[in-house]
Amino acid sequence: MKNLLCPFLSKSSLVGEIKSLNTPLTRVEAIAKLKESKDLLDLGLLEQSAYEKIKQELTPIIMQN
Repeated sequence: MKNLLCPFLSKSSLVGEIKSLNTPLTRVEAIAKLKESKDLLDLGLLEQSAYEKIKQELTPIIMQN
């Protein structure tokens, strides 16, 4: 049976609704993810060590031109 979702998935990926797992984060996405992580840290839902790891991974993306 042919997958009926294929045409929709292809179109969604072309317009940016679905992102490949291999696509690197943009600067804007990295900033949003870091802000979300900080909010989770402030709410007590994320440990400081986990936040620091995320921050370390995202900082180079955010700091690049």
